[in-house]
Amino acid sequence: MRIGELAQACAVSRGEIGSSVAAIWHASDPDSAVTQLLQDKLTLIEPRISELDELRQELRQRLGQRCPLNP
Repeated sequence: MRIGELAQACAVSRGEIGSSVAAIWHASDPDSAVTQLLQDKLTLIEPRISELDELRQELRQRLGQRCPLNP
């Protein structure tokens, strides 16, 4: 996976990449800076992933009902 594709998959905007590149470039430990950037992004998206998982479970459960629109 290319860096741009990885960034897009991680929901990192081009603006974030642009502002982060300078910070990473000047960091004393660029590897740690990239790791921290990805960790921060993961912290932001994990709650959304959990919400989507709950929604998926709800939809699957409703598909087994006679009328999926009734809770």
